[in-house]
Amino acid sequence: MNYIKIAERAIRQRRQGMATPPEVRPVVWKGLQMTIDEARAVICAFEKKKAAYLERYRNTEAGAAITETVFHSLSETTNTVGRGLKPFPVTTLVGWVVGGTSQGIANVGETVSKGIREINPLRNTPLIDEINEQINSLTSAIETINGETPFEAK
Repeated sequence: MNYIKIAERAIRQRRQGMATPPEVRPVVWKGLQMTIDEARAVICAFEKKKAAYLERYRNTEAGAAITETVFHSLSETTNTVGRGLKPFPVTTLVGWVVGGTSQGIANVGETVSKGIREINPLRNTPLIDEINEQINSLTSAIETINGETPFEAK
C-alpha cells in the first residue's frame, strides 16, 4: 500500500482552493512537508482506509459464516431427502446414495468456511497493522512539533 500517495492526496484536497500552499510547514513526515491541519487530514485519510479494511475483514467473516450455514442446510436437506427415499424398495439405493452425499456436502462447506477464516486474518490484519503504524508515526511527528496530540483542542 502506498501511504505517501494517500498522504499526498489528503494534502492536495486540504490545499484545494488555496492560491498558494501555506508558508508554515512544521510537520515533516516521510519526506512530505505539511501543516498540522494537513497532517490531521492525512491521519483522517488513513483512518478511512483502516475502516475500509476492517469492514472487509468483518464482511469476510460474515461470508464464512453464511457459507457454513448454507452448506449445513444443504447437507441436512439432502440427508432428509435420502431418508425419505430409503423406505421404498424401488428408491432404496437412490436414498442411500443421496443420504451419503449429505456428509460430503457438509465436509465441503466446513472446508470452504475454514479456508476463508484462515485466509482472512492473513490478508487483512497486516494491512490494518501497517495503517496503525503510519498513523502512530505521523502522530509522533505532530507531537514533536507542538507537544500535543493531533486532535487535542487548541
